[in-house]
Amino acid sequence: SLAGTPAGQPENIIVQSGAVQNGETKKDDVEDDSFSVEAVKRVSFDKVLEIIATIYVVGIGAVSVFYLLQYFIVKRRISTAVRDGGNVWLCDNISSPFVIGIIKPRIILPYSLSEKEKQHILKHERTHIKHHDPFVRFVGLVCLCLHWWNPLVWIAVHKMNQDMEMYCDETALRESTTEERKSYARTLLS
Repeated sequence: SLAGTPAGQPENIIVQSGAVQNGETKKDDVEDDSFSVEAVKRVSFDKVLEIIATIYVVGIGAVSVFYLLQYFIVKRRISTAVRDGGNVWLCDNISSPFVIGIIKPRIILPYSLSEKEKQHILKHERTHIKHHDPFVRFVGLVCLCLHWWNPLVWIAVHKMNQDMEMYCDETALRESTTEERKSYARTLLS
């Protein structure tokens, strides 16, 4: 009982919303019910958005970890590389040449190259460095990490990498004779 009045009297029942007093339903009660339905819908929509955001962040993390692991594996494989001169390094643990690094790019070559093959490959790899391709590839990886769910971004980055390779080949062959082009083609095939 409240203030000495007997319990169960309708006059003394106060609903939390204040909608029922003296056994009557107020007009605001209907509005409160619709508000609570909207609130439930909003909460469920917020929950869906939270789940989508969580999946998105987990996807970013997974793709980022995948590429970071690849980077560290390559760094470990080339840890035994020996400087050949300038930014050119020779390594036993790799089968094909590549450029690594953005700020101070290094050209990593396998030991097994002939002198002619080495000249062709250095021309190609220096073109990558000249056109800032390592930085462009890094930006492409960032796009992949942020848009991991979009197949068009994966295709675009793949095509971008192919275009960079073809451009470097064309640049390396621009002022070459027919015999040098044949030699370069043999280098690419090997």
